[in-house]
Amino acid sequence: MSRLFLKIAAFAAALLAAPLAAAQTISTPLQVRTGDVFTVNVDYTQSADIGGQEMNATMAYVYSIHVLDAEQRLWRFMPVSVSYQLPEAPGIDPAAANVNWPVMSDMMSAMMRMATDVGFDCRVDEYGRCLDMTNWPLWSARLENMALAFDAGARMFPGNRSTADIAVEEDGAPKRGDVGGMSAAPNWETLRGPVMAGVARMIDSFDSRDAASSMGSVYLPAYVQGRTLTRRETVQVVDEYEMPFGAPALRYTGTLRLDSIDRRANTATITRRSQLDEASARAAIDAMTAFVSETLIEPLAPHFPEGQTPPDGTALAQAINSLLVDFDYEDTTRGVVDLTTGMARETVTDNTMTARITSSDQPMTTRGRIITRVTPAAPNLPRLPRP
Repeated sequence: MSRLFLKIAAFAAALLAAPLAAAQTISTPLQVRTGDVFTVNVDYTQSADIGGQEMNATMAYVYSIHVLDAEQRLWRFMPVSVSYQLPEAPGIDPAAANVNWPVMSDMMSAMMRMATDVGFDCRVDEYGRCLDMTNWPLWSARLENMALAFDAGARMFPGNRSTADIAVEEDGAPKRGDVGGMSAAPNWETLRGPVMAGVARMIDSFDSRDAASSMGSVYLPAYVQGRTLTRRETVQVVDEYEMPFGAPALRYTGTLRLDSIDRRANTATITRRSQLDEASARAAIDAMTAFVSETLIEPLAPHFPEGQTPPDGTALAQAINSLLVDFDYEDTTRGVVDLTTGMARETVTDNTMTARITSSDQPMTTRGRIITRVTPAAPNLPRLPRP
């Protein structure tokens, strides 16, 4: 009889504990519909301690997310506006700058909307992280046309010559291309061939997945939204971001944790902590530096006249490594997620980066805070006044 009683008591306890366990677990897959529009407001602050001097900077920007195809997870990111403020640092006098920063921000916002009017179309994963920029061929063509425009502008006035190119036609004067007894640096006509070929190779070596990785630092809510988590259980996560030019992926390791559930507000609070894997960062930097050296720097050497030191790709790698002797990056994101849509309502990301250069024993420390607010509505776009 006692054994039967214990079985009944255990069964009853399980029935009572089941709703409690369910209440401590969330499953929030993204529930968006084709045609949905979200406005994302981002406030960014940063402080840097360089050699005992502190610098502070603030910026705010707004962009919108348009769900083009919910089933295919195709979203469009559209920049809307950007707002700058004069940095606070020793030697910077706001009055002496004589700049109307709000008006300058309005100008920059309008130019940004013109330059990015087609948006950035992304195929996102289950968390809203961009995996593939599907309209990258359009952006690639724009970059190529910008390079062609720069080239044409540099050659638009062939009669103009720099001081180094001028030959003084007097007896005893230096010959053309020889100023002060030293060979003059080559001009654009001499360098444009290898430079433009190098730019073309760089554009061709940057694909849609490389472009998508750059969006990882734009939409931070993807770190916490669309998750299935149980309260007080820490989940290990590894995020990798593809790097361009064949470089190995950049790796972040960290944890996810469900802090609390607010059924009344229909939200959950999630914390994500991550740290940059230094080995992956160094490998990526080394590979990209080697590619840039091989593509843009080394091809210029044969075009430099005798007596001038040609650019050296090895020197570039040494310079970068000297700037990054010791470095570390870590961040913590705390997000409030809507339990119905799975989308984040607000995230606060605090990040810290430390780096030391070879010429200094004191590390440079940079701290930043990024507050992101996501609203299910289209943004208000500035328009000309109309009667």
